[in-house]
Amino acid sequence: MRDSLAVISTIEAVRTVIRHSNEFKQLKTDIESEAISEGDIREFVSRQLSYLRPGESFPFEGALSAIAIALENCPTEFASSYLEDLSQLDIAEIQIAPKVARRSLELQRTLADVTYRRFGELIHEEGLTLYPQVGRVGSGSIEDPVDLRVA
Repeated sequence: MRDSLAVISTIEAVRTVIRHSNEFKQLKTDIESEAISEGDIREFVSRQLSYLRPGESFPFEGALSAIAIALENCPTEFASSYLEDLSQLDIAEIQIAPKVARRSLELQRTLADVTYRRFGELIHEEGLTLYPQVGRVGSGSIEDPVDLRVA
């Protein structure tokens, strides 16, 4: 898959090609259903990285990229760590996957922000109060306890 990814002009185009592949659809389903665990992903990536050779294009960039895309909607520490680590990779042999991971990380952070804001809106709409009075930012203090009763 790497050779075909290398001729695609943008990272969004790479992401589109990957997302439409049957292999990716199965990977995403397996991750979401937990048929593939974090340990399975770690083991797989470790095995693939054993093929990394100085001065040679890495043959499994498509797989690393597909995992990144599949994990972007997973709100777990493992997913964030995978995306962060891959996005910071800076070696000549692996050039596409870090860019895909950077985009996935951006989307993951955007999704987390939107989810957080939507949760706040939902609480407001339902008349629930989580933090009626919050102390100074960073102080770690909350003046009133959490109250989830309908106002």
